Amino acid sequence: MLRFVCDVPEESECDAVVYAADPAMVAAGSVPPAPGTGAEEEKEIFAGMGPEDIRIVYASGDLYCTYMIHTPCPLWQGGEAGEREALKALYGRVLQLAADHDCRSLALPLISAGVCGFPEDAALDIAVEAVEGFQCEREMEVELLLPEQESYDRACARLPRYAGD
Repeated sequence: MLRFVCDVPEESECDAVVYAADPAMVAAGSVPPAPGTGAEEEKEIFAGMGPEDIRIVYASGDLYCTYMIHTPCPLWQGGEAGEREALKALYGRVLQLAADHDCRSLALPLISAGVCGFPEDAALDIAVEAVEGFQCEREMEVELLLPEQESYDRACARLPRYAGD
């Protein structure tokens, strides 16, 4: 099951929560660390990460989830550099990693939208396509986190069958 949720990762009660960021921005300290993670710990997690790397760690702090999945997000370069394919493949790897760790639920942000430059509609379409494809083979509850009400409302207007709140 896929549903859109107007929420932030630290409030999710899913088994795993995904944190995606540009490793260069993490190293520079220009993006906040993942919930439950300090800035220096986040830099260590992202250090040396390539574009296809994913790291899963046990969640810490006051988080409800068991795992935090850390991944670099593909940067938008105008749409002609294979970004869409890279983002779809990333979603597939993240979903598979969660399944490999016996997660029954996963909270996903709209990876690459926002500071990584992906147009929100394109990122939404890719996320939905990737999750639907994965769910044809494996059962997992997936919450697509849209932290701003405006983004949530737009997504629900475009794809009302996934409205979750």
